Amino acid sequence: MIYSRLLRILRGVAALMTQWQWPIHFPSECPPSAAMPASGVFYRAVKNTPPRAEDFCSVWQQSPQRAQRMVTNGERTLCETMGLSLYADLPDFQRCVELFPKIGDRIAIVKPTGGSGKILATGVRFNSHHTWWVAQNCNPAAMASVISN
Repeated sequence: MIYSRLLRILRGVAALMTQWQWPIHFPSECPPSAAMPASGVFYRAVKNTPPRAEDFCSVWQQSPQRAQRMVTNGERTLCETMGLSLYADLPDFQRCVELFPKIGDRIAIVKPTGGSGKILATGVRFNSHHTWWVAQNCNPAAMASVISN
């Protein structure tokens, strides 16, 4: 109990100390205020070994029209379409890849750091889904490595 309270306080202090610069296309209030400084170990599908910048494009960057459809259909908020999908649980991630094989055929482990942006659990269909909003001038590919082809 004390540990979790202390951890929340430290994360809050870290958030105040870190002044992120967000990409110009992010709407106001994006990332959401509930998002925390990015940290942890996550999984993401990539197409390249080693991972490259193009493996870390948001839905909005890949297709603004698809992002708008997701928003219109109530699947995601506009802000969520501008973040990157990560999964905290490997089996959950593998189920996602089985359903959506076009997202990539390699498994990358991703270890974002607090200065790289903010992250929030946004799981609906997949419980361990998180959205990572990457700060401007941050290279997410540098925080990833392929662990399985």
